[in-house]
Parts: sequence; C-alpha cells; structure tokens
Amino acid sequence: MVNNSFNDTLNTIFADYDINYAGLEEIKFWYKPSSQSSWIGLETWYKDTTGMNNPESKQIPTNDISTLYQWNLQQINDGYYDIKTSTTCRLATKESEIFSGIMDRINPHPFGNPSPAI
Repeated sequence: MVNNSFNDTLNTIFADYDINYAGLEEIKFWYKPSSQSSWIGLETWYKDTTGMNNPESKQIPTNDISTLYQWNLQQINDGYYDIKTSTTCRLATKESEIFSGIMDRINPHPFGNPSPAI
C-alpha cells in the first residue's frame, strides 16, 4: 500500500542474491499495472560496468547484502500494481516472486452534501 505519506517515493530492497557468484551479470527491477500483461523495466544494476560507456550505469553494491531502490512514483497513476526483480546470469534468468499492492494517494473526503442528523 502506497499512500500520500510516502511523498511519491517507495523504498524497495532486493536481497538474497549472491554477488560472489561468478556468472551473475545483472539485476533488474520491473513493474506493471496488475491488469496488464507486459512488464516495464525500471532500473538495472550490473555486476561489472567496465566498458559500458554509460556513466549512468549502476553497479550492484558489493559492500552490502541488499540493494536499496527509491522508486519515484510521481508520474505513476494510482491503482493496483505488481513488482518483481530478475537476475541474469550467463546461462539463465531467474525471476523473483511477484508482489502486488495498491497506490492510493488521495486523502479521504466526504461524499455528497452534509445534512442534519434526524
């Protein structure tokens, strides 16, 4: 559940991957509206960014057992969403469990016109 107290940022943490595994190449963070079938890639972290010629390429942290991603939700409409991660190794890609939730950043408000109690 994401509500207006999150200030349009959802902190997500990825863990349980082995940074020391020789075949590990990258970790990706994905999302999609729950009603759609196509996933949207948000961010990719690479084990080795050497030779990528992209100064914005992010490296998987080697000094921690997890990766923190602060997802900026400012351009995302409220609704039901699914998120997942995937890891890619030389021989395979493995996907995480899918996590589902709702973004509802509209404050509660009264419906209709107030009337006196009877």
